[in-house]
Amino acid sequence: MNTYSNNKYIKQYLIQCKSHGLSEGTISIYDNSLHEFVTWFESSHGKINRRWSNMKEQIIEEYLQWLDTVRKNDIETKKRKISTLKQFYKFLNRMKYFNNNPVEYFELRSESKNKIVKHLNTKEIQLLLDTIVGDRNKLITELFLNTGMRLHELVSLNIGDVENKTLKITGKGGKERIVYLNDDIYDKLHKYIGISKHTHNNTPLFLSNRGKRLSAKTIQKFMTLAEKEANLITGVHTLRHSFATNLYKNGVDLIVIKELLGHASIMTTQIYTSVATDKLKEVMNNHQITNFESTN
Repeated sequence: MNTYSNNKYIKQYLIQCKSHGLSEGTISIYDNSLHEFVTWFESSHGKINRRWSNMKEQIIEEYLQWLDTVRKNDIETKKRKISTLKQFYKFLNRMKYFNNNPVEYFELRSESKNKIVKHLNTKEIQLLLDTIVGDRNKLITELFLNTGMRLHELVSLNIGDVENKTLKITGKGGKERIVYLNDDIYDKLHKYIGISKHTHNNTPLFLSNRGKRLSAKTIQKFMTLAEKEANLITGVHTLRHSFATNLYKNGVDLIVIKELLGHASIMTTQIYTSVATDKLKEVMNNHQITNFESTN
């Protein structure tokens, strides 16, 4: 976890998150989001230490515009980052440090609950895998594609979570689920564990070159490099969508997909039914009867 020697508020907030039982992966995501905001603010408006208490809504609007035009974040990513800022300010208010919350009334809505989710086809998946550099990074990508797990869920994995061709994933709210691994991905994972010489069940499954738990930022970095090389619009969440879409196309029930993805509600999982509608439209458009002449 990053430390903020000059920003006691963020440091205290992250400590509280840990005391409430949030996973290291989740805390790391909060850490990265807040760090990004501080970095952006200080590059545009100067030191932030004395500005938390009089932060204006206009600043948040500028930040959102930067996320959109410079960072090219999609709506879900922006929603997550604004939610992190909102929860951080609620913490500041509860602790009576400040009584303002410039993020309080910001509500970002998804473009459409019935939108077609982005996913990769078989050729695009192979192209992406061919551009991933390093056995560890390629294994991580294949795990995303074979399990549909979230980024913070993978970062949080420990060696003890792999057992008998299954993977124990800790999702949102600390809820655990078990996913089964096919022979190919399990053999690769088992080989990786042997090569990396992990020794304890609570040792992080994926380590950085410095022997520390691999960060979400590192994974996002190599994914970004690969997608540019392959000329694809992708990312970890696209891999999650690709996993779910492939299951749905092959007839797997939505209830099963819901459990595999760790969704709290079937309403969330229903976005994948749009794939069927999209496919139906494609079939009908490609099989129109033209030049029809009546025989009457």
